Order: sequence, then structure tokens, then C-alpha cells
Amino acid sequence: MSRKVYFESLCRLGEVSGPVSFETIAHAEEVLEVKFPKEYKEFLNEFGAACFDIMEIYGLPEPEKNSPPLWQSVTHVTQQLRKFGLLGENKSTLVPFSDDGTGVYFCFDAAVSPDTRILAIGPGIERSLASSLYDFVTDMAAGKVIFIARLDMNSAAKYAGSSWE
Repeated sequence: MSRKVYFESLCRLGEVSGPVSFETIAHAEEVLEVKFPKEYKEFLNEFGAACFDIMEIYGLPEPEKNSPPLWQSVTHVTQQLRKFGLLGENKSTLVPFSDDGTGVYFCFDAAVSPDTRILAIGPGIERSLASSLYDFVTDMAAGKVIFIARLDMNSAAKYAGSSWE
């Protein structure tokens, strides 16, 4: 089974919000001032957004189909993280599409679109993880995605209100 077929089966086994038109996708790209990777556009067009056992993939759920909220909007999450500077400085090409629940976001780097580059961004981490949405999600499902945050102890101590020295 190809990774794309496995990825699609994971989406179908979970909850999906439903297909999104290419016009809606183009509008989201315009709002965020990026171009999504080809694989992500295909995902949005077929599934819209998805929640399944191992993760959620943010998308473009229709508000009337998302009450109570089940799926995250990629535009809303991206705008919020940019507003609070949580994607790093001068990182306007990063688009978060999922997270690990601990403050680490999995982002596309739209600078390489229509190709895909996925990074983990969060406290103490900025690491490239994959060059395919299908590979990333299927590796997550297999427990193969591992990343470790490196924390500067002095920064951590300042955050905690003491010093490491």
C-alpha cells in the first residue's frame, strides 16, 4: 500500500469535515499570504480537516458543520500563532497544520511550495521532520517521528524566576 493510500485510509477511519473547494483554499492562501503545498491542497479538497487516533490535521471546516467545534481552522490557528509570535520571528511562511499537545506545532514551510517541508516548532525546538505530508502522517502513525527539545538552562531558569548559575 502506498503512503498516500495509507494516509487517506487513516483520514477515512477518523472524523473529517468534508471536501473544500479550490476557491475556498485559494481564499485561505490569500488571507495567510502563502501558497499551500500541493499535498495539503489535495487533503483540503478531499477531506477538509481530519481528526483520527494519532492526530488532528487542521483544515478549512465550514463553520456551520463545525458546531460544537471539532476541527481547527488552519487560518485561525496560523493567525493566532503569528499574532503572539509563537512561530518565531520573520517566519511568515510557516503554516501550522497540527500539534502534539505540548506546545510543539507541526508546520509547512510555504517557502518551498508546491513542494512540502514539515518542521516541528515550539519551545526549544525548530527541526525539519519530513518532505511529504503522507510520509509524516504515516510515520506518526507508526511511532517513527521523534524530536527532542533542547532547552537553554539559563533561559529556563529566567523563565522560572531564578538563575542557573
